[in-house]
Parts: sequence; structure tokens; C-alpha cells
Amino acid sequence: MINLLPEKEKKVLIRERNWKIALVLEIIVLIFFISFASILFSIKARLASEVKFQKAIGEIEEKRIQTPEMKELQEKINNLSQNISEVSNFYKKQINLADVIEKVSEIIPREAYLHSLSYAKINNQIGISGFSPNRDVLLKLKKDLSGHFDEVYFPPSNWVKPKNIDFEATFKLRK
Repeated sequence: MINLLPEKEKKVLIRERNWKIALVLEIIVLIFFISFASILFSIKARLASEVKFQKAIGEIEEKRIQTPEMKELQEKINNLSQNISEVSNFYKKQINLADVIEKVSEIIPREAYLHSLSYAKINNQIGISGFSPNRDVLLKLKKDLSGHFDEVYFPPSNWVKPKNIDFEATFKLRK
């Protein structure tokens, strides 16, 4: 197709086309900004209503908590909570001697046996006495006790006899 329009007319047509394109683009951008502003406004309105709602709930809760019955109930709950924490702390400090006896019985070699077991609560010390057929079994017992308890002590008199040893030992519980 041959364009027979003079150059001046061509430029006018191109300017008009560019002007129309710019006008359409401006309208699209204007519509985008109007839509964006309306979205932001609706979000702001929603958040404002949510804040008012939360404030109203907070005021209702505050008034409900301030009633004498609620104050009394809150005080009872606080007292019970304190009592429970005191009982919990008490039980945490207690030592379960059944576990200690079980552990000691697992540690004692088959060849040896105990005559007595005592517990001193003041210093968390366990005392045992028993029989060992020889020093090797007694040495194994000392090594095993040292692996599970603190301050394991066998008096020197335990090591005098090579066989048929009546022994004594003390040790402390690990914390």
C-alpha cells in the first residue's frame, strides 16, 4: 500500500496516534491508582473497625475481671499455683531410694552380695557392707560404683585379706 499523504500530514497523524496512545496509558494509570487507593482505603477501614472491636473486647474483659468474684477467684488461683510450685519443688529435691537400690543391685557383681545398705539424708551418702570372695571382685565393684556415684570410698581394711572379704564402702549420690 502506498501512502500518498504529504510529509506534514503524516507527522500530524503520527502525533495524533501518539497522543491517543498516551491518553489511553494515562487513563489506565489513573484507573490503577484509583483502584489502589480504594483498596488501601478499604484495608484502613477494616483495620480501624478491627481495632475498635479489640478495644471493646478488652474493656469488657477488664470489667469482667474487676468484679469481686473474679478477683477472689484470681486470688485463689494464684494461691493454688504457688502451692503447686512449692510441692513440685519439694518433690524435685526428694531422692527416690528405690532407684538407688536398683542401681546398686545392678552394680554388685554376681560373686558378691550385700549384708546392709544405709542412707544418710543429711549428706546424701549411701553406706554398704557385704561379702566378696576375692580382691578382683571387690576392685570391680569399686570401679563400677565410681562410674555411677561420687566420692566412692573403700577403707584400707577391705584390702587386707586376699579372699573371703567382708567389705564396707560409702559413696554419695550424684546431683
